[in-house]
Amino acid sequence: MADTLQIAVFDGETLSYLRKGRGGGEAILALGLDWLLVRMVKIPAESLGDADAFVEPLMKELSPFPDESLTVSCETVAEDESGRTVIAAALPEGACGQIEEALDAEKLDIVRVDALAFGALRSLWSEIFSTDEDMRRIVLIGDGPGMALFILERDKPVEIRHIHSGSDVKREITLSILRAADLAGPSDIGEIVVSGGIDTGPLEMFGSVRVLETAPDAAAGIEERAADPGTLNALPASWLDVLEETRFKRKLKIFLSAAFGIWTLLMAAMFLAPQYYLRKKNAYEAQSKAQKTAYRSVSERKRQVEAVRSVSNHDLGALETLRVVNSAMQPDMTLSKWTFKRGDKVSFSGTVDNGDQTQVYTFKNALTAVTLSQISENEEDDKPFFTEVALPRGVISRGSKAMFDVECSFKEPGEED
Repeated sequence: MADTLQIAVFDGETLSYLRKGRGGGEAILALGLDWLLVRMVKIPAESLGDADAFVEPLMKELSPFPDESLTVSCETVAEDESGRTVIAAALPEGACGQIEEALDAEKLDIVRVDALAFGALRSLWSEIFSTDEDMRRIVLIGDGPGMALFILERDKPVEIRHIHSGSDVKREITLSILRAADLAGPSDIGEIVVSGGIDTGPLEMFGSVRVLETAPDAAAGIEERAADPGTLNALPASWLDVLEETRFKRKLKIFLSAAFGIWTLLMAAMFLAPQYYLRKKNAYEAQSKAQKTAYRSVSERKRQVEAVRSVSNHDLGALETLRVVNSAMQPDMTLSKWTFKRGDKVSFSGTVDNGDQTQVYTFKNALTAVTLSQISENEEDDKPFFTEVALPRGVISRGSKAMFDVECSFKEPGEED
């Protein structure tokens, strides 16, 4: 989704873009933390079955519109046997009038609402943790006219706050440290990481200050978050309804356009196809007539060549076949009823005067083992002389004699008659 969507930013007065598409369509809306209700919440294990019911009243405490229904979205940052710690966020619809007017002017449909500071934090993550991770640190990132404050316990947020321009920074940071202690227990601040032209003077009382030289790439961070299904989306319910309706209308328009196109093609096919196929039929018939004489001439010449080739191949002739069969005969064996069909098969009957049936199977195996190299000039041709040797009736004993029939085929398996 992040690969195809534009990212819009509303600063309180105007709508701008971190990445702009062709205009209109779907987009991600990135807002400063001062537009959103954001709170770190620890959901007890016994309340995890209905986490929304637990979180929503806590979020309404922050809302300037307490009677308004909130669409709260949560992002899990930690979980253990005692419960789950989440970042809860919501965008009050009562504060969205200016935003909606700006979005309507740009004809944008919002699919995701995220905090601009969250994207900046994501893009600076490797810089923030370029030093020891095993500490509690404060991260301050420029967020519009104010700043976004994050307190991280190792790599997990334990407090998030927006500090407005002109506020008492020391007081706000102190309150944030106390709230972090309520959630995650007391701990010393290992360092303060700053990004975005923030005055570091009031910060030194809380610990060592490290200023990041790398500018945050909020667009890249928001794209990464949009691709992560576990991140929050503070899209209000009414905006989601509008989005679904717009998508439905868009799909319906595409469907109707496709249906009209198919109907047009069917009408064209109904009127033009018969004429087209008639012309093709006439062309094929003319081409067929023109080639018929040549085809018959080539077919006749091929038949003649094959006939001459077959007759001239003495290796597969009746005499050579008789010689091969005779060479495989056993001492007490007599053959009769010889039938030979060139290129097809040879069949015959026989008897073993002393009734020894093993001679019949030895005879059959000897015929099966004969190769063309044994009877032709091509000494490297290991192709069998007979493609198949069969005893249709098996071996029948009558008195002191064993009687049998043999069928030997010259045709390859699957070759038509």
